[in-house]
Amino acid sequence: MILVSGQVLVGGAFFLMAFLAYMPSSTSFVVYGILLRVTEGVGWAMSNTTTFALIPVLFPSRVGTLTGLIFGALGLGYTAGPPLGSILVVAAGYSAPFWIVGGILLCLAPVTFLLLKETSTSSKVLPFQIVIKLLSHLSFSMIQIADIVGYGSLTFQGAALGVYLMNEIGLNLLEIGIYFAVIAVSYTLITVVAGWLSDKFGPRTLIITGLFICGASLMVLGLNQLPPIPPQWTILIALALVGCGAALADVPTYSDLLQQAQTLYAKENQESLIAAVSGITAFSQAFGSFLGAILGGFLTYFTEFTTASLIFGEVITMHAFLVLGVSLIDHLFLKLKS
Repeated sequence: MILVSGQVLVGGAFFLMAFLAYMPSSTSFVVYGILLRVTEGVGWAMSNTTTFALIPVLFPSRVGTLTGLIFGALGLGYTAGPPLGSILVVAAGYSAPFWIVGGILLCLAPVTFLLLKETSTSSKVLPFQIVIKLLSHLSFSMIQIADIVGYGSLTFQGAALGVYLMNEIGLNLLEIGIYFAVIAVSYTLITVVAGWLSDKFGPRTLIITGLFICGASLMVLGLNQLPPIPPQWTILIALALVGCGAALADVPTYSDLLQQAQTLYAKENQESLIAAVSGITAFSQAFGSFLGAILGGFLTYFTEFTTASLIFGEVITMHAFLVLGVSLIDHLFLKLKS
């Protein structure tokens, strides 16, 4: 019911955005626009959190693979959305994308309701009580932060990258659009592979590898000085690697957090554990996207884009070393214990 309710809120808010063009004043446009965006955000949080909660219930042995497929679908939507929206606006006007996409989402809600069986719960333990317990463990917190910085690396560039590419490299708007698409495409392509590798070989190695790739790529983006390669190609390669690294760091985190939770609190109600970890994962996604954009804008404002990229790349690399250190300590502790 939470999943379907979230779909209705997102679809309804999106559908109603088509009518913003008919608002009588700019003030009413802004007020109703913000209210609809907030409603859409609440609905997305409901659907996203519930989706993660359903994965281990419906596919207990393929959590990583299914997570990768969901992330791949998300990346595909981000990649295809802007050009499709532009085509619809040009072909049929401002309201067309909102009516079409909002209508599709509203039609999918009853389909979801019919296809998915309701999952019963016998838990009397509130998930936030378990969240506090989980976050008190260093290894768990380190992986959650890895998820946050992984998402942050995707939104970190923001508008500052476009300005830099236009002013410093001399690219036009079409070329700049291609550079932004490279991140989304590389992220989308790697997500499914990352999910499968997570189920096959375990999530922790992939997370650490992804963080190192993200950190190194952002530092290369900041330095932008690879002698044999022209600057525009250096940036293009670095952006592609940022997308790949973010996928490797983000996709396996849910599997890792869920495994840790089930190991640490094996006697706890499993439904409460899944709900808690799902909520933490959804929060990490949203907060990481928000934090990356804010930090990117803040650092670029006070320094410049290249320096900001270098700083953020160093932060991610330092966290990769922290996760590696904590993982080695955990591994050593388990060996001594056995």
